[in-house]
Amino acid sequence: MRHAADSYGASIMDWEGKVENPKLVCAGTGSPIPPGAPFFASLVYDAGAFVRRDWSAEAWATQDHQQFLSWWRQKAPIAGEEQRRAIDIEALQRIFASLKDAKERPKQCFCYIVVLFLMRAKKLRFVESAHAGERSWIVVEDRAQGVVHRVRDPQMSNDELEAVQRNLLEVVAAVDEIEA
Repeated sequence: MRHAADSYGASIMDWEGKVENPKLVCAGTGSPIPPGAPFFASLVYDAGAFVRRDWSAEAWATQDHQQFLSWWRQKAPIAGEEQRRAIDIEALQRIFASLKDAKERPKQCFCYIVVLFLMRAKKLRFVESAHAGERSWIVVEDRAQGVVHRVRDPQMSNDELEAVQRNLLEVVAAVDEIEA
């Protein structure tokens, strides 16, 4: 996943609530994304605003992913299909606290995905991204405690990203079952 470069600076410090909901229309072809189909959502910063674009899997393969601040894979909802249960945010916060200073790549990958979930849940606020050579970090603020964290962006491959997301959902589901 990619995040805003330093050149965007303070203009993107408060982006919550400014990203559109899925349109389920491919930005590349203009075709509807059918129910149950995998698709990719991307985020760009254009003319002072965050713009979400949805892409069919086929159109996504032709895109230069470097142009996006962030992107993620989703599955188009199917009418009448039960939605996934909510993720336990407190469990994610505990995981983040345990992994935020990790040095090993698998832990950094896992932590990075947790941070993205916590930003989406509005528990962490995006502050900026930082770069030094080939390394990059995302800087976030804990909304409740006012503490700023710098989390390494491990720049995962698509396969790593999907594996980490699956692993995270399995871990959180296991935590839900243990606490129930």
